[in-house]
Amino acid sequence: INRTTRVCRASQPLFLHIICAGVFVLGLSIIPLSIDRGVASDRGSDIACMAFPWLICIGVSATFSAIYSKTHRINLVFNARQFRRVSVKPKDVVVPMFVLLSLNVIVLAVWTALSPLRTKTEVLAVDLFDRAV
Repeated sequence: INRTTRVCRASQPLFLHIICAGVFVLGLSIIPLSIDRGVASDRGSDIACMAFPWLICIGVSATFSAIYSKTHRINLVFNARQFRRVSVKPKDVVVPMFVLLSLNVIVLAVWTALSPLRTKTEVLAVDLFDRAV
């Protein structure tokens, strides 16, 4: 509603949106935990098992890299040599955010390629009708 006001522009809405998206992806990580072999096939269960760390890592790294970028931007403003106006554009602080995100994606891709997670069901107890408890 008031996007053009000085306070809203100073709060860096681009990074606020990225923080919200990161928290949303982090919340989505609960969904793969509800998928098991009773709901999906073995391959579907394995995909859900590997999707969990992807969603956690991408959500956390998006959130914290946006917070880091906002902090870096404030640091640039307050550590200026003289009391003069400092112009820090969003593209100046988006680079560290994309570096952090891309490093996480590289690590996750290597992990998924070399040693992906697999589901393993181990029945510890059965009831009277020989069903897993």
